[in-house]
Amino acid sequence: MILLLTKSATEQTMPTKYTINLVRRGRVKTLHVMAVALMASVAWPSMAGAQQTAAPSDDSAATNDDIGAIIVTARKQNETLLDAPATISVLTDDALQTKNITNANQLGGIVPGLVMTPGVGGLPGTTFRGLGSNTAIFSLESSVAQYVDGVYLGHARNYVSPFYDVDRVEMIKGTQSTLLGKNTSLGAISISNRRPTDEFGYTLRLVHSFTIDGNRAEGAINVPLGENVQVRGALFASQEQGFMYNDYKDRNEPRQTDLSGRLSLAFQPAETVNINLIYQHDRRRVRGQILQVLKDPGGVLAARGAALGYPVDVVADRTNSAGSDPLGGTVAGSNPFDRQNTNRLTGIVDVELGDHTLTAQTAYVRWNAPRVTDLDFTAANLFNLVDEERNKVFSQEIRINSPSSGPIQYLAGVYFYKNNYAYDRVFQGSPSNTVGFPFTGSSSGEARHKTTTYSAFVSASVELLEGLKISGGARYTREKKEGTFVRVANGSLAGAFPPLPFTTYTPQITHPLDYDFGAQYKPNEDVLLYVTHSKGSKSGGYQDFPTTAAGAPYFPETAYSTEAGLKWNFRGGNYLTAALFNTLVKDFQTGYTSAVGNPAVSQTVIGNSDIRSRGFEASAAFRPLPGLKLDASLVYAKSIFLDNFPIATAAVARKGDPLTRAPKWSGKVGFDYDTDINGNLTFFLGGSVDFAGTALHQFIMPQPDAPRLESHQLVDARIGIRDEAKGWEFSVIGTNLTNERYAVFATSISGGGTGVNNRAFYGAINRPRVVALQLTLKH
Repeated sequence: MILLLTKSATEQTMPTKYTINLVRRGRVKTLHVMAVALMASVAWPSMAGAQQTAAPSDDSAATNDDIGAIIVTARKQNETLLDAPATISVLTDDALQTKNITNANQLGGIVPGLVMTPGVGGLPGTTFRGLGSNTAIFSLESSVAQYVDGVYLGHARNYVSPFYDVDRVEMIKGTQSTLLGKNTSLGAISISNRRPTDEFGYTLRLVHSFTIDGNRAEGAINVPLGENVQVRGALFASQEQGFMYNDYKDRNEPRQTDLSGRLSLAFQPAETVNINLIYQHDRRRVRGQILQVLKDPGGVLAARGAALGYPVDVVADRTNSAGSDPLGGTVAGSNPFDRQNTNRLTGIVDVELGDHTLTAQTAYVRWNAPRVTDLDFTAANLFNLVDEERNKVFSQEIRINSPSSGPIQYLAGVYFYKNNYAYDRVFQGSPSNTVGFPFTGSSSGEARHKTTTYSAFVSASVELLEGLKISGGARYTREKKEGTFVRVANGSLAGAFPPLPFTTYTPQITHPLDYDFGAQYKPNEDVLLYVTHSKGSKSGGYQDFPTTAAGAPYFPETAYSTEAGLKWNFRGGNYLTAALFNTLVKDFQTGYTSAVGNPAVSQTVIGNSDIRSRGFEASAAFRPLPGLKLDASLVYAKSIFLDNFPIATAAVARKGDPLTRAPKWSGKVGFDYDTDINGNLTFFLGGSVDFAGTALHQFIMPQPDAPRLESHQLVDARIGIRDEAKGWEFSVIGTNLTNERYAVFATSISGGGTGVNNRAFYGAINRPRVVALQLTLKH
């Protein structure tokens, strides 16, 4: 059941009556209509009011959620959300708290058009507008890049670092390669943490989450150490028991513990120089896994469990039977776990050179991540996947920004990036078993990848006439990728992944020239019309665990995006934005599941194909009453293959087939309300319904029987009370209040049967309803 606020009006320009309706769950199309209706209600009274007002008064100054006042920095320049000629969504700390989000891995669906689906290793496959990279190839750098404090983080493992003391999260859709650079061909997620200030202050937040039995403490303290030195420390500690019930071990899993600390130092050795140093350490420990059997139509896994004497749960009900005990003639093995230690060091120097600003940013990132995944889904040690990733990154950027005022504005810079990435994988079967499991022995490979990148970029805008600007930019990159691979194997798994001698791959050297150009027109200070076209590149690479050395390389991809949009600020927190987009990707790095070897093992392989996404999106906010804000957003994206894929072999997808993780419709309707109770206390209430249509987890032709990402509506809410003067807040948070259940990831099980409608599938189910209590203290 969904709580909605609707209105009626005695005059077209002034809403006078509000009614609460209870709407039972229906089709996603109903929510499409609701979102459109709300956006229309935003536009009509606000436009009418704007026509009646000759000039804004001082009281109409932008509030803290006016798009004319919100400053975004993801495009490496200070610009308001209204002035940025791109589709950008900004999430504040309050928005993250309402969703009870603790890391970037949980951002899926928080804005329409963003889909994040966990796979093996718990890593997200991230798509904007139906386009994005597949993370089952762990070395693959995502087409939707992640940045933390301006530092590029290319691998999916970076998404597991915890969120805390966050200033804002900016999500930039469309090709952004000129300004953002490396591998942002389809968009970027930029996370900005809070910096030290010259005022003393602290924040402490305590959260207890029921259902998952989770406890979280996070805090920050800001201390000025003198006139020109400030320091900020932040800590994060979280422990939860998980929502997946392991019926063999009779406990909930995965049991997860995260510890993290961040120290930021800012100092100003001169009036025109500001230096920021940021160090963060993360420690993550997980026991168990979220993966489970989703379906077993042929009864293969059920029969295997019966032979072992321990039944296997084969219903998509957040229950698994994972274990590695010496049953069925096997030896004991390692139970599923996931660990990661991360260190990040960032230095940022800003120097004012007259009206210009010179910025130098240096970063070093290092992490290692060993883990074990149970792939037989029984209590026995039949088949495990043992992975370990190790990653080192050094990057350096130097850029200069012109003044933000004046008819000509520009930005130019150079960038260097070096990445050493190591990946070890073992498909580990038992030497023998008595239940007829087809995989015995092991296949162990070691991959080493090295990337070296140099690039130079420039971007400029020129005001031709009052309110009319043209802009353009270009980025030249030289990137070299190198790699080696070696594998040993025995038992039947040697037939699936045979031994390979130590092989040095032919280096991949690319010299892409990316660019963008566009025009912006502001008929007045509150309206922006824009059109942009951009080209972005993403480098190629090598498969993690190739069947043959010759089949290891995959090629670069190139995206061409065109977007035309409108942003209209009605002041007072009221606004309307809309955009049409078309993105063509040549040689898109497409991950698909293939059964390789004999006996056949399900393995993700990358090929290159041509794809396209086109559609529209719109968002709006409306403040009809003091303290009440309504908002809505809607995205339509049709993402399809432009040719049969792959061309040289049996097709995985036909021309016109949809891509995976690409719902056509997604959107959100929400509200926030706060009011003073007695002059000191403030009552607040907020809620949202996030919805998305059906999408594929696997391509239709090879796996038409695979479970799909079903259409769903997630209801979240937050209610609480605060005392700003005394610095405390207490709230109750509810996520997925209607307890929707659907598969967020699915793929076929190796050794789980063959043939359409006869094979078994495993995957992950979304997080259930979680209610949390939150106490915040601040000064």
